[in-house]
Amino acid sequence: MSKILEKIIKAPSAVREQWLSPDLAVREILAFERSFGSQHLMLACHAALPLILTPELLNLIHINFLDEKQIPWVAEVDFLLSSLCRRIDDGVYEVEPSIREVLLLELENKFGLDRPFSLANFLQFYLDEKSGLKQSSEVTRTQLWIAQAYIDPDKIIIELTKLLESSLSQSNDIFSLSQKIQVTRMLEILTDALQHTNQWNEYQYLIGNSRVVAKMLYGDEQALKRKIRQEHAKGNIDNSILKLLSFSILKTLGINQKADEDEINSLFEKIETRFLANSQNWNLNTLYKDLSSAKQKLTRGKEKELTPFEKQCLHVMLFLDNERNYYKYLSPKEIKQIEQILNNSNLNLYRYIEQITKKW
Repeated sequence: MSKILEKIIKAPSAVREQWLSPDLAVREILAFERSFGSQHLMLACHAALPLILTPELLNLIHINFLDEKQIPWVAEVDFLLSSLCRRIDDGVYEVEPSIREVLLLELENKFGLDRPFSLANFLQFYLDEKSGLKQSSEVTRTQLWIAQAYIDPDKIIIELTKLLESSLSQSNDIFSLSQKIQVTRMLEILTDALQHTNQWNEYQYLIGNSRVVAKMLYGDEQALKRKIRQEHAKGNIDNSILKLLSFSILKTLGINQKADEDEINSLFEKIETRFLANSQNWNLNTLYKDLSSAKQKLTRGKEKELTPFEKQCLHVMLFLDNERNYYKYLSPKEIKQIEQILNNSNLNLYRYIEQITKKW
């Protein structure tokens, strides 16, 4: 079972395949330090945070954070024209993303964990002061996201989630494509800063969706969709993985989760009906009572009784355990769907049963 969708969500984003490898990034930085010295490297570490630089911004970072270090002014030009940066417009430069990550790690090692946050606050102040002047909106937005990712990561997660959802709901035009590229790339750029969020589940949801989108953007989209649909048709994609993805992405992949849920609900209802029609050999009320007691002891939750869904799952478990021949009427996909639901970590029926069987 390849579980291609699960691998995409858990593996590094395809965006990073467009960057230098971490090893090559380290080698480039070491070569820069050998050529220019430790003072130049000190400036490079500070200059890396905004990602996109102008000579003015670099100069202000130099003055405000490293003025007492007596770093020569030529270091600014040496850095911008080095292999650590690339020119993206007239007087505008970008630090290579993998190199930026290594430089920021070195910044924390040499100046402490608070230094990136000080730089982010400075960058925010700089952008506020420059708000009335003409500057590329894309450059400004990128720098603003970087600053606010440190200052208010929760806000950026909400904003990027909305932007990604917006791009997925539109037709596949140039504008929506640009938004997808921007969000998937920025999430990787902001990885370290967003680790401080209080909305961890929302962040993981955003990361998972972003990685699937990135795989479609930078890989063979049609081949990927075909493989995922084949796995889904065989029941090889766990429902817990599908729940990590937005409706828009599932629709793009050709997966109708609503139809899947209706299908499994109908199957459970059919099995439950067969069980209840011949349940006279079971003292269900006593069983419900014992399992409810076990539930209260193990979960200490607000619900004291078994839920209708827990009862339905219990009926399916009991029926399939006693009617093994019934499996031959089920497709491989249906069997896997049933196993996924009954073995879901959020369903504690097996724990309740284990608890009450200890008394027997």
